[in-house]
Amino acid sequence: MLLKGCYKRMICLHSTSSRLFGEAFFVLREDAPDMREQDMLAEANRILEESLLPGRRRKRRLLSALLPFLYGALAASLVWFICLMIVIL
Repeated sequence: MLLKGCYKRMICLHSTSSRLFGEAFFVLREDAPDMREQDMLAEANRILEESLLPGRRRKRRLLSALLPFLYGALAASLVWFICLMIVIL
């Protein structure tokens, strides 16, 4: 990755707890307000946590994809049950 310009502000986070990543680099926007170092680190950690938890997103997608299928299966089962009850009675 190449950075354009020589006045970019950048944050480098060194991690010793991750077995996948050693460092993460964040380039601050040019129009970013001046912030304390703690606020910038908190925001960088929030972004990292969001990007490193894909399992929750997959479960939500899978569940939202399965719900219409399950509702359809339930509706078809009810229709068959009603038809069988009419034929038997």
